[in-house]
Amino acid sequence: MLYQVSLKRRLRVVVVVSYEDPSKPRYIVLASTDTELEAGELYQLYRARFQIEFIFRDAKQFTGLSDCQSRNQQALDFHFNAWLTSVLS
Repeated sequence: MLYQVSLKRRLRVVVVVSYEDPSKPRYIVLASTDTELEAGELYQLYRARFQIEFIFRDAKQFTGLSDCQSRNQQALDFHFNAWLTSVLS
């Protein structure tokens, strides 16, 4: 546990070390504001979170949701509605 100055609160910090390549270990630092979380549970939550983010990224990339570059609210509404119509039909 450590105190993060800019957040002005304590964090539960977990360091995950991967030895897949023994000559080059990889480190991942995970943090949570829930100080009661166990290390294994925090790791599983991060793992699930990134799987969900990959699903959203792939959905946007392969269905054209991120193709519109307009900042006009009406154009964005039209694009999202057209996207939903094409996905749901």
